[in-house]
Amino acid sequence: MGDSHLTDLFHRLLDNTLDEIVQREPAYLAQFVVGVALPARAAEDLIKNQIIRNHSASEVELALNEGLGYLTSRGVRISSENGKRDPVGDLLLKRSLMLFLLPKVSFLSNLAR
Repeated sequence: MGDSHLTDLFHRLLDNTLDEIVQREPAYLAQFVVGVALPARAAEDLIKNQIIRNHSASEVELALNEGLGYLTSRGVRISSENGKRDPVGDLLLKRSLMLFLLPKVSFLSNLAR
């Protein structure tokens, strides 16, 4: 992500997402492996969205990998084996992408500074 302020914001907002999941179901992340699509496959699907269409598949895949890497570092067990996905995994992928693209929205990127 380059800019440390934006990286910190990205991580804090992903932490907020994890906090929301834990508030709704405290044992979920400890009990279950979160199923996600392979980032390359998810990027292909997500790029069909009107807002994301202006970004390359490789940029979207990078965002998903950044998010998944951070979530894994926070102890979230993630698997993309056998293409098994679940709603929490879809949420985390979409949130990772949204937060990664956040700096590209000029008025929001000023919040990170």
